[in-house]
Amino acid sequence: MVDTDGDGEIDRIYLADTNGVLYKVNTAKNQVCPIAKTGEALFAPIAVDSSTSGTVRVFVAGGGNPKLGAALGSSYHLFAYQDRDVVGSCSSATLLFSQSLPAGHRVWAAPVITGSEVYVASATTNILDQCATADPQNPGALFGYSTTPNAGGQARQVINRTPFGGSNAVGGLRAFDGHLFVTSLDGSVTLFGQTKWNNAPVGNGGGIGTGLTFPTAMWSEQ
Repeated sequence: MVDTDGDGEIDRIYLADTNGVLYKVNTAKNQVCPIAKTGEALFAPIAVDSSTSGTVRVFVAGGGNPKLGAALGSSYHLFAYQDRDVVGSCSSATLLFSQSLPAGHRVWAAPVITGSEVYVASATTNILDQCATADPQNPGALFGYSTTPNAGGQARQVINRTPFGGSNAVGGLRAFDGHLFVTSLDGSVTLFGQTKWNNAPVGNGGGIGTGLTFPTAMWSEQ
C-alpha cells in the first residue's frame, strides 16, 4: 500500500498472482490494473520501494508451486519494475531489470529493500516441506542488487552469491540496523551484516552496506 503524493491517503496497492501477473489497485477509483506479466509462477510476496517521490519500484521473484513441487529444471528471475503513473492512472510498469537466478534456485521468501539495495534469498528444494532438503551441491543463497540498474539496463550486483544455514529461505527477509535475517525451512535463522549494532544509516534510508563481508551467525529454535 502506497501514498505516492504524500497527502496521507493510500492511493494504490500492489499485488501479484500465482500466474505471474503484477497488479496495481487505484483505491480512489476501485480500479484494478494489470501492469506487468513476468511469465513465471510467483509464490513469494513482493517488495515495494516508494522512497523516491512520484516513483514506485516493485520487486518480485519467481518460484514454482511450493505445495505441488516445482519443476527442477525451471529457470526463475528477480524482476524489478518501475511505476511512474500519477495518482489514478493505469499504464504498464517499466521493466528496470530481470536478473536470472542460478539453475535450481527458486524464491518463496519475500525480498527486502534496505536503502538503495534489494536482497532476495532462494531455496533449492522443490517442495515446501519440513522433511525436504536442499541440494547439498547447490544450496539456497542470498543475492543482493542495487535498486537502480546500470546504464545498460542490467542488475548491479552488490554482494556475491552467499549460501546460508538451512539453505531453503521461507517467510520473508528482514532488514534491521545494518543486518539481514534469513529464516530457513528447517527453523534456523542466519544473520548477515555489520559487526555492531546501533549503526548510522547508509544510503537512502539505511542500507546494510555494500559487500556483506562480515562473519555470519546462525541459530535454531525448537
